[in-house]
Amino acid sequence: VRGDQIERGAQRSSALLRHRQLGVGAWAMSTSRWSRQAIREAGRQALLAASGAGMRRVRAGGTPDLFNAPWQLAMVDGSFAQAGLLLDWSDYRSDGNLVLQALRTDKLDIAVLSTECAMLELQRNNDFDLLAPVSRMGQTWGVFEQAKKINPLESEKSLRSNHKYAICRPGSGGLIRLERLLMQNNAPGGYAAPLHTPAATFRTVQNGPRVFLTGGPEQAFLAAQEAAADVVICEMSDAALVPEIDTWRCLGSEEYGWPQFVIVAAKRLVDEGEEQVIAMLKALQKSAAQLKKDKELAVSTLSLMYGIEAGQVSSWLTSFGWDFKPDFDAKSMKQALLYSEECTLFNRWKDQSRGTVSGRSSPEDFLSSVSNCVPTRMRSS
Repeated sequence: VRGDQIERGAQRSSALLRHRQLGVGAWAMSTSRWSRQAIREAGRQALLAASGAGMRRVRAGGTPDLFNAPWQLAMVDGSFAQAGLLLDWSDYRSDGNLVLQALRTDKLDIAVLSTECAMLELQRNNDFDLLAPVSRMGQTWGVFEQAKKINPLESEKSLRSNHKYAICRPGSGGLIRLERLLMQNNAPGGYAAPLHTPAATFRTVQNGPRVFLTGGPEQAFLAAQEAAADVVICEMSDAALVPEIDTWRCLGSEEYGWPQFVIVAAKRLVDEGEEQVIAMLKALQKSAAQLKKDKELAVSTLSLMYGIEAGQVSSWLTSFGWDFKPDFDAKSMKQALLYSEECTLFNRWKDQSRGTVSGRSSPEDFLSSVSNCVPTRMRSS
């Protein structure tokens, strides 16, 4: 159902953007027959463009979240087709591990991954290239508990290994935040085997934290609300998307300088058609620029596409900004790799699907060349 919502929303938003450029008010397109015809026409034009000769099929994928909206919009408005690409997008709804597995097993050519997950994979696997950050902004991970909780915690410094933790987005900075938090509190670390289903029980090891990994912010807060977890560890911009977030209190937060998500591609894709990959990133930049240009239109578009309340979308937009330019801050990316390498919880999560990879010579060699992950010609584009 959600995939259908996104497709319908993308078609409608493309029509809104197109007619806004012609001077037609977006709100005038609400329910009229004319608006439905405009939506169908936008979809028809996109299909016609994609059916042209010489199109190159590119399989891309990620989670069905707001930050991936530019992919949907660029597909529908024909921007990818103009670049000679027939982009085939796939949603992976549980966690980024499935996206990574699809990239490894050649089911995807391009994947949107958490920066932490991407950096570890790039350090260990020479088959992929780092293309661009989804956002230039850093990320801030907060620790939340219900405001009216009986026996509330005094602060995040009260957290120990025997507490139960719901982590938003497995394979992301949430696990790093948890391990660093326990270290700061002088609490035993260890590893709790993660659960991917909304169960109220946790498998754990002696002295290890009990961890409940969820596929997104709503599931994480629901776990805590139903007493399956004591606290939620969630990125602050994601928390803005949770209904009734004002009924929760933030016990503390920590900021990391690297972007939350990046685009990773199979090296063969770049080697075989670097110019088209550059054109793809420019198409994403164009879609993102359209959303940035008119916040009112962006709120209505994203709310419709993803079935999220307009107020929550508006709050999210204030803390998130798209980028897609093939350039990275080497210092923050090195920090992402170092933190990920040092985090036992994160590595154990990622090891579940490691398989056979062709590794680089050493972490040190990779760190020394991290600023050169993006192909040279793309950095100058």
